[in-house]
Amino acid sequence: MEPLRLTMLADRSIRDQTSLTIPNQLSYLPVVLGFVRNIAHLHGFSVVDSRRIELAVEEAVTNVIEHAFSPDEQASFDVICSKVAAGMEVCIHDMGLPWNPVADDDYEPEADLEQRTGHGLGEYLIKHVMDEYAFDNLGRNGKQVRLVKYLDAHHIGEEHEGLKVAEEGAPPPPKSDTTVEVEIRRMLPEEAVEVSRAVFDCYGYSYAGEFIYYPERIVSMNENGEMLSAVAVIKETGDVAGHAALLFNERLPAELAIVVTKHKYRSMGTARMLGEYLVDQAREMGLKGIYVKEVTVHPYTQKFCRKLGYGDCGLLLAHSPKSLSFKGIADTAKQRNSDLLGFKFIRKPEPRNLYLPRQHATIIEKIYADLSIPMEWKTEKAEPSQNEQTVMEVTVNSPRS
Repeated sequence: MEPLRLTMLADRSIRDQTSLTIPNQLSYLPVVLGFVRNIAHLHGFSVVDSRRIELAVEEAVTNVIEHAFSPDEQASFDVICSKVAAGMEVCIHDMGLPWNPVADDDYEPEADLEQRTGHGLGEYLIKHVMDEYAFDNLGRNGKQVRLVKYLDAHHIGEEHEGLKVAEEGAPPPPKSDTTVEVEIRRMLPEEAVEVSRAVFDCYGYSYAGEFIYYPERIVSMNENGEMLSAVAVIKETGDVAGHAALLFNERLPAELAIVVTKHKYRSMGTARMLGEYLVDQAREMGLKGIYVKEVTVHPYTQKFCRKLGYGDCGLLLAHSPKSLSFKGIADTAKQRNSDLLGFKFIRKPEPRNLYLPRQHATIIEKIYADLSIPMEWKTEKAEPSQNEQTVMEVTVNSPRS
């Protein structure tokens, strides 16, 4: 059996990590909980929130020990604590049996006591004590559960009086012939609250990334390198008219996201200017490309991305909950929203050799042409080696369910 092991890692550009490797025995559970409790304390969590983190980790770790391995199998798994923007992430990673969380029964707390089976109770508790809960199927690299808890922070929804006018949909001021000068630049920390308000002005409280309603998290994510926020500022007044950001993910290209313009400043081209500014920032950072999610509930974002040079390359079916609201455009939806995936190369793409199934060749060739990727279609007689296996990673993200 692999011995108990504690590892401390540091990726200064993103976050600090501490990893604990333990045997798959319930007797080691107190060791895990003590480890997580102390890390939570180091990250500034209160006693109450530390206990909530412990509870969630206890459920997740117990599930791994009892269900991920055969009864007599001697194995180990990792518990990884990472510092994230204004909070803490705990990953429980194992190389045990595959698991499909979607197939599990949901716990129904409102059901009659005699009808409850207890199935799904652990997952129900995790969802209610943590801010984020996701499951990753990593193919040949096993699987992991990711739990995120944020420090107490100010939510703009607490400003009831300050948001009353926006929520009621105040009409924009009459247009003037006077030219308004707009400055496009990096966001200042004190402007984060205006970014939250700009998102509220466009989406109400329906935006999927809840972090955007917490100014402290926006500042922290920019400081930690998880996000690069740009703002459009009215020079005369200093008012933040719009916002756009690059979001960085360990396994994906940078994403152009949170592109919003306050209602009263629309039709000024701020979204386009912000998008172009962030492309320049990406070029200076040496990024290969940027992707974007284009909502299909209305055509504006698709036209906007086309103008900025993004080519469509994928479709995320039912990606966003139907609660997502575009104030004044599509306030309600009858079903979940789908997103188109767009991609823009910052550096010139290299030529690709493709072995295409004939029934899919036409659409694949169109996608590559739309992205301006040079390609050569190889014949079936020149097929590549079949020794390598395809690796697919699947993530189940409960906040989007």
